[in-house]
Amino acid sequence: MNWEPVPYTLPDFTDLAQQVRRAASETARRSGADAAAVLGAGYEPLGLDEICARRAVHLSELAAHAEAQRRTARELLTGHDGSALDDELARLTAERQDAVQTVARLSAMSSVRPGDGYASEVAIKGGFGRWLRRMGPPVLLLIALLAVDIPIYYETFLDLGLSGLMTVALGVAAVLVFGFGPHMYGRKFRVWQEEGTAPRSAREFGWRDWLSRPSMMVVLPVIWFVTIAAVTWTRLQTLVSLAQPFPGDPAPVIGPAIATVGAVPMLILLLALVLFTGIIAMETGRRMGNPNDRLLADARSKVKELDERLSTAAQDARAAARYRHRLAEVSDPGKPYENEMIEQIRRGYDLMESTYVSAHIEEFGAMSPDVAARAPDILADHRRAHH
Repeated sequence: MNWEPVPYTLPDFTDLAQQVRRAASETARRSGADAAAVLGAGYEPLGLDEICARRAVHLSELAAHAEAQRRTARELLTGHDGSALDDELARLTAERQDAVQTVARLSAMSSVRPGDGYASEVAIKGGFGRWLRRMGPPVLLLIALLAVDIPIYYETFLDLGLSGLMTVALGVAAVLVFGFGPHMYGRKFRVWQEEGTAPRSAREFGWRDWLSRPSMMVVLPVIWFVTIAAVTWTRLQTLVSLAQPFPGDPAPVIGPAIATVGAVPMLILLLALVLFTGIIAMETGRRMGNPNDRLLADARSKVKELDERLSTAAQDARAAARYRHRLAEVSDPGKPYENEMIEQIRRGYDLMESTYVSAHIEEFGAMSPDVAARAPDILADHRRAHH
């Protein structure tokens, strides 16, 4: 956004001065004047009035040109609306301030709801060491439990699969459902906590509320528990079947343990193994699923984006301000922008007149030594009379 008045081309006054110098000698000879006339009062060289007339025409053309530029500047200034840029700059500034406050709040405060007690910033820039200290023990324990669970899942589904590949597929599906399913549930549970939709106390959410308005956060664990109970029972049946060898097979190893401990304690043991695996997977998901971390990352990205947009908007606003200032400067008749060009024209024509008078007087210098001293007086008389 830029505007400047159309420049007015000024002549080369040095070249014009040389031209009038050459013309002055011939004009002096044609004038028929002598030394006495030059020394007389009120003498004005022939042709000097033409230079004066050219000065007036030049100044008149410049005045008309400047007035046309002022009209253009006034029209542009009337049609220019800088409030939109100012409003946009103010809006972006307010948005950035809100985003900065969000970043500061999420970086400094712990979880809003009961959580891990860490500020949201820790999960993003706390460093790998801090993350390992927080998440290492439960993750290692979860890996150990899955290392025990996976072979049992394989044996559990061995008879259900028509091939080894199907058995592996069923085992992998079971691990995903009963191992990683609780992890994803833990992440959702953390969102449930942080957003304030979880019941805060039994007074606020009684048993009737649980029954009349069941939440998926409650229904899913119930379904999961019923499912793992069925899978655990299937596990137990698998272990019992393994404890009954075929004729000719070596003596079973599991059989005496079941016979000694009993089916019910073994069922409880297997159920506890699955429960602990699910609970630990859920806790790792709950710790890693703080939605404030995502909000903090989004707020930081927004601050960065708004900084770039603010920089661009500020540049546009400064350019618009310079544009308005220049239009107002040109359109103000009280401070004509063409004053400098007027002075250049006056100095140029003063040079032409001085050169012309000096060259004109030189033609009469041989007639009288006093003629040369008359040049400043003649020039001063002319300027008093015409300028």
